Formats: sequence, C-alpha cells, structure tokens
Amino acid sequence: MSLMSISGWLIFAAAVLAAVPPLAELRRKRLVRYLPQQSTATNAADEQQTPLVTVIIPARNEAERIADCFRTLLQTTGVTFEIIGVNDRSEDATGQLMDAAAQSDPRIRVIHIRECPSDWLGKNHAMHRASLEARGRLLLFTDGDILYQPGTIAAAVNYFQQNRLQHMCLLPEMIRQSAGIRDDDIFRNVICDRHPAASDSHPISSGICGSGSIQSCRCGILSQRGRASANSPRRP
Repeated sequence: MSLMSISGWLIFAAAVLAAVPPLAELRRKRLVRYLPQQSTATNAADEQQTPLVTVIIPARNEAERIADCFRTLLQTTGVTFEIIGVNDRSEDATGQLMDAAAQSDPRIRVIHIRECPSDWLGKNHAMHRASLEARGRLLLFTDGDILYQPGTIAAAVNYFQQNRLQHMCLLPEMIRQSAGIRDDDIFRNVICDRHPAASDSHPISSGICGSGSIQSCRCGILSQRGRASANSPRRP
C-alpha cells in the first residue's frame, strides 16, 4: 500500500472519529420531525392568545437575500410578531433594504451597528443588541438568508408552548432554486432540538446550543442567565 493510500485512510478514519461525538449528542437529544400537514388552522382569536414573538435577524452583507427573508416573514400567519433587523456593519445595501422594509411595515424595526466592541463576536453582539429592545415574550433568532412558509412560526410556537420548552432549534431543509444559484434555507420539514422549561427538578440548562439558522427561546431565559451570556457572545 502506497504512502498516499495510507494517508487517505488515516484522514478518513480521523473524519469518522470526529463525527462520533456530535452524532452521539444528536442521538441523546429528543429530535422531532415537523410535518406541515399536521399543523392546524389558526384564526384571529388564536393570534390574540399566543405570546408576542420577536424575530431577530442579524445580517451582514446580505443584500441579495434580505428582502426575500423579510417578505416571507411578513406573510407569517397564526402569531403576533415583530421583527428587529440588525444591520451589522454591512458594506452593501443590506441596511438600506432593511430601512425600506421598515418604512413599509410598522412591525419592523432596524438597528444599525457601525462598530463591534473588541471583546464581542460580531453576530452575537448584533443578537444581543436586538434582544435588549425586544418586546416579545418569545425570541426567535434567525439568519438573513432564510425563507419561511406562512405557518412555520405558528407551528413552532404551538409546539414550544405545548411542551413547555425554554429553547428550541429548527434545522432547515436545503433547496436548490436552479443551477448556478446557491442553496436557500426554507423551513418546510424541520427538526427540533428541544430543551424543557426550567423547574425545581429541571433547572435551566447551561448547555443550550443549536443551529444559527433559527433558534427560539423564552425572553426570561436571557433575563435569568443574563442577556449577554445567553448567546455566548464574548471572546474567550
């Protein structure tokens, strides 16, 4: 066997070993597949009873995608929500597109960040800034290149509430629009990484984590753990 072949097998073995811990962690967690056809219709009365959801969108140089993200979010049904867009030091038209969206819909507010403190990571700092201005009881952190179906957030909130969760992560289905165009994330069938709500026998977890594409948590979690530490934002 040549040295090249041996090196290849060693690299393959290292990759397999590196994949074992995350796969074991996923197996340990309670994963649930969301099926859109299981969602129930909601009406205006249901929207009045659900908690206000603050959707937080930190974005940097997302001019190609941010308008579509806002457009699909504004088509959301079944929940009362607000959107806080955070223009995180963008060098393109992201900030202008966010401002245009805010002018067209009062549910949108925009924060412009010019500088990031040296002891913060940029995206986490942007999320933290928005969380300080959130009015909702539930916070939904998402990316600027995500597309939503109208019933996704309502279904997620319903599941979140029914299972008394403190944190939930959704993993998107990747779809390709056409050849030569990068994949978009769209929430059709998603997997939920769930953390139960705190109680005397089940305190708030210190190991909450998840995909950056979309994470939801109770506003009280940030208050109890400290808004900064909840997003693990600072540099070591």
